[in-house]
Amino acid sequence: MKMKMKIAVIILGAGRGSRLSSSVPKVLHKIAHRTLLEYALILVGKLRKKLGNIYSVTVVTSADLELKPEFLDLQSRYKFDTARQERQWGTGEAVKTGLTKVKEETHVLVLYGDTPFITVDTVCSMVRQVSYQVVCAGFECPGPDNRYAHYGRLTTLSDDQSKVLTVVEAKECQGELPNLCNTGILFAERDILSIFCDTQKSFLQSAGKEFHLTEVVKFANDLKKRCTYVDIEESEAFGVNDSRQKAIAECMMQKVLRDGFLDRGVTLVAPDTVFFAADTTIGYDCVIHPYVSIGAGVIMNNSCEVHSFSHIAGAEIGNNVSIGPFARIRPQTWIGDNTNVGNFSELKNARLSINVKCGHVSYIGDASIGSGTNIGAGTVFCNYDGQTKHRTKVGRNVFIGSNTSIVSPVNIGTDVFIAAGSTVVKSVENEDLVIARAEQVNIPKKGKRTLEE
Repeated sequence: MKMKMKIAVIILGAGRGSRLSSSVPKVLHKIAHRTLLEYALILVGKLRKKLGNIYSVTVVTSADLELKPEFLDLQSRYKFDTARQERQWGTGEAVKTGLTKVKEETHVLVLYGDTPFITVDTVCSMVRQVSYQVVCAGFECPGPDNRYAHYGRLTTLSDDQSKVLTVVEAKECQGELPNLCNTGILFAERDILSIFCDTQKSFLQSAGKEFHLTEVVKFANDLKKRCTYVDIEESEAFGVNDSRQKAIAECMMQKVLRDGFLDRGVTLVAPDTVFFAADTTIGYDCVIHPYVSIGAGVIMNNSCEVHSFSHIAGAEIGNNVSIGPFARIRPQTWIGDNTNVGNFSELKNARLSINVKCGHVSYIGDASIGSGTNIGAGTVFCNYDGQTKHRTKVGRNVFIGSNTSIVSPVNIGTDVFIAAGSTVVKSVENEDLVIARAEQVNIPKKGKRTLEE
């Protein structure tokens, strides 16, 4: 869908999120391991591809937000402009701040950095309303219900329901409320927004009041401009303002992710007990057992099985890999095809080649393991000396006996056999047998215990 109009996107992100009782700016709170702001930025990226006429993206920020490393990372990856809102004078003030970055664009799309469920189709349907100067997004609520008490309402012309007359703020609603809830998402001509912001700010600021973006609808009608709305799903409008809403949003997003994996053929034995990150990638013929948690940055290829109570984050997993139960796979880990990581094993910044077996109660940290290697139960890679992490390399077809400690950094060659209970502190050449444990001493007749009278 290509259009001649030039669109600027303004994402409102300066809110402190005081109701979340957190020092973290609201838009940096995470749902499914992804910040709320990133959901909006990903939406804009999809819109750019589909519409082809988005010329600028501006995030309205606070001074606190701009200092956060997570925000700086997002700015580096998504390449957006920023406009700092110095005072919390309402959404109208926020949009006025964002408009300072809008130069040649003819239309403005206003999004919110705390609303992660808005879809591409919704925005495209708003943009298609080219004969209107202001386009809102709304949804029908079924009737009186406290869940909708915080939503403003759209009032429409009695003989033409498509024409929006005003947006009434929730706290100003009197008597019976209209059933059409306002989401706050707005698409409007730039000139209308600019005139509105300049006029309303001067008027309300002199009275010491905030001014809200919602008032632009009445303002436009007073100028004989045309205003309308598009009907969207209630779930799309859900925003995060407090901890309860954050928990609800997490549940909503997890259902979206689970349904997506089920639709693609992933077997979830007990779907409601499995948790994903928004960027999780899983191939075909994979089985995820109950009570598995998958964090950010996980890529899992085909025919893998993850057993119960395992946690995976920041790892790439090959084909036909078995993990768990009770395994922990930490970031910067790569697991090759046909590898088994068993119960109570932990991997961190580790690279396991193909056909590796690590079945029981082992820790592999900062190590590379060659193909065909067997890691016995209770093996520990001692990678930290109290100040620095050290790395170890293990070659192909190595057998590491149970209860072995490998004190990094060492290099272990191919076809090495390490006896159980060894403590390896020196590098090992190819095909060596390693026995590194204290000599056993048997003292005759000293083992029997007697009870004192």
